[in-house]
Amino acid sequence: MAKTAPLGPGFSLLERLIGTLSDLGELAADVATAPNLKLVLRPILGRIVRDLGAEGGAVFAMKHDSRRMELLISDLAPEKSPPLTLTEVTERFWAMEDPFPFSPDETPGYDANRLFVADNRIALAAFPTEIWVPLAVRGRVYGLALLGRKRDALPYSPLERNILSVMGRQIAVALHSRAQRTEQARARTELHQYQQIGLKIHSSLRAGAIHRLLVREAVSLVNARRGILLTYDEARKELELVEAFNCSFKEWELGKRFPLAGNWLEPVISEKTGMLLDALAEIPTEVECYSCLAVPLLVRRQGSRTGPLSEEFDPAEMPVVGVLCVFDREERRGIGAFTDDDKDGLMSMAVTAGASIENARLYEQATVDGLTRLFIRRHFDQKLADELDRARRN
Repeated sequence: MAKTAPLGPGFSLLERLIGTLSDLGELAADVATAPNLKLVLRPILGRIVRDLGAEGGAVFAMKHDSRRMELLISDLAPEKSPPLTLTEVTERFWAMEDPFPFSPDETPGYDANRLFVADNRIALAAFPTEIWVPLAVRGRVYGLALLGRKRDALPYSPLERNILSVMGRQIAVALHSRAQRTEQARARTELHQYQQIGLKIHSSLRAGAIHRLLVREAVSLVNARRGILLTYDEARKELELVEAFNCSFKEWELGKRFPLAGNWLEPVISEKTGMLLDALAEIPTEVECYSCLAVPLLVRRQGSRTGPLSEEFDPAEMPVVGVLCVFDREERRGIGAFTDDDKDGLMSMAVTAGASIENARLYEQATVDGLTRLFIRRHFDQKLADELDRARRN
């Protein structure tokens, strides 16, 4: 680190804090790439605590799916302390405003901070905390830093609080970069999963095998509890249940047909887009679920360009051959709602599956008698000749 010029006895603390702030940029860069977040944040927190002369510190990391903050590192209390609860009001306030360090001994000047203090008074009782620094940037809260009382028994000065605010923002930026890298890695993993699923689906011309594979992979991909697949007969305006996974609907069985008119899935067919349902009034009682994601199986017309579903393809030009539904997304605290990312992922997979299901239908139509469900004679003769040739070669 480049040493700053001495500023005199009265500025020794300021000099140390500026040096810490300078080093923090380099240390925070490691946060985005380090495999173990605790090992990187511990020296950062230790440097801040030492330069400010605090008794200790702690850092909580935000879990956005549950709106809770879990203790990451601490020398103020055991690292197995219960998580903090962050209300939506407080999270929105910290994300929209420039969060300034505040003290629990003071009466916070904003209702959002008062709510946070009231909701976490018991959980924070183990922390002899003097000042709290929200870690927020770009509209999101990434955690909270706590600092203990100063060893000289003096309160934190406005200058120290201003510098702590800048330090907190730098740490939040590093956590933001880490979250982005994690999200990009997850997106690459999901893209690879979609490609593998597409290869599996395309490898079969048996409609039943495609149906089973599609439902099971969809349920696994979005972490759902159950799933069903219905094919759509455009001529009859009917939906037929052809596959179900982990479902035991009393009034439904494989092969059951449903008229499209007035059906709860009619908007999926008519609008040719995915539908997220998380209100019980929108879901039939016999389905027995709390959340649902339904996407149409679309087929590109002959002669259309190949590639993933994107803006260059107009769903209005693509016929619907079925509907894929998944129910009750599993989350850490129980059942949660499906997201727009889940919908986009299943929509992309549904286009691949729709084409495979249509290919399987056309293959079956050309090789199987519609009345007896037996192979057509010329197809049987051709298959027999192929097998005899293969046997002679071997």
